[in-house]
Amino acid sequence: MTEDLTQLCKAYRSQFEAGFRATIKLDWGAGSALLQCADQSCEVVDDTQAYDMALLFSDAASALALLRGQANPIDAFMRGEFRATGYIVWAFTLLRCFPAGTD
Repeated sequence: MTEDLTQLCKAYRSQFEAGFRATIKLDWGAGSALLQCADQSCEVVDDTQAYDMALLFSDAASALALLRGQANPIDAFMRGEFRATGYIVWAFTLLRCFPAGTD
């Protein structure tokens, strides 16, 4: 999963969300990772750092589908496959920063 997230970070396009700076925990049940988004970049960082919010997914496949733009986040949220702690708007902000169809 870390390799998949690293590839997603390479496709990060923060120009759509100017000024977005956050450390976000991604939790998919069997594991987790932290993404640090700032200064036009995104990277997977040491998961012992403090984070601003957490995105909780039902499993790794659902997490990747949402992050890659292959699944509808509102539908997933309504089905309970995707939740967030903290500032919920950031969840959708982060998802907009990855191009649909990113592998």
